[in-house]
Amino acid sequence: ASAPVSQPSALDQTIQRAQVALRRTPENAPLWAQLGASYVEKARVSGDPIYYGQAQGALERWLAVEPDGNGEALIGLGQLANA
Repeated sequence: ASAPVSQPSALDQTIQRAQVALRRTPENAPLWAQLGASYVEKARVSGDPIYYGQAQGALERWLAVEPDGNGEALIGLGQLANA
């Protein structure tokens, strides 16, 4: 008997879809925001702090793509620092 194949969680699927889409459209600021938030959630759920670094990278990229008036990215980075 073979072991059941583990299906990726909805969160993992969201992260994967965002990564694929961002390879095609790296200027998609809202998608960088979604990816950053998803990584923060993944770190929280999994207890693996590596995802905090990935979240920081995504949020910094969001700020680089949309630098003017992007208080949300700065708030996200602040929340990440508190995590």
